[in-house]
Amino acid sequence: MQVKDTKELPKRARYYQSIRDTHELHRGTMYKSLKDQYVLFICPDDIFGKDLPIYSFQNFAVENKDVALNDRTFKNFYIFNNYGKLPDTHPLKKYLKYFATNTPDSAETEEIDTKVKWYQSDNETQEHYMTWEQEIQLAREDEREKERERNQKIIEEKDRVLAEQARRIAELEAQV
Repeated sequence: MQVKDTKELPKRARYYQSIRDTHELHRGTMYKSLKDQYVLFICPDDIFGKDLPIYSFQNFAVENKDVALNDRTFKNFYIFNNYGKLPDTHPLKKYLKYFATNTPDSAETEEIDTKVKWYQSDNETQEHYMTWEQEIQLAREDEREKERERNQKIIEEKDRVLAEQARRIAELEAQV
């Protein structure tokens, strides 16, 4: 579920797809062993701005949409605030409506609602979730710090090389 539009969801979908492929495909494994892959985002707002409740993506030739890559990868974005645009018979409408309203109105959404309420009320689960969130944030910050350190080393090395070149130029000018 993606509640906030970070302006990078399509690239996150690509990233998730690549992670899954890497997990599935080990050294020596045949490509044909890759399974169908679905990357799903459930979002409140329409990040594409075309006022649709569902966006389904596959790989097609730009020149001719009838030519499919058939790599069996699918990326779907479900916009739950647009659930009302789906026909009542659509199998996902009740789920998107539940996400939009937090009101269960079917056996399936009541089951989801019961589980959500249990997770919300279970202190141990909440603690694990919060710890997990904190661990993710700390790992991100650690990676950013490592990247800053790598960049600083690159800058220092460039400065050292430039200083050395300037020293050599000064020596050559002094000899002339």
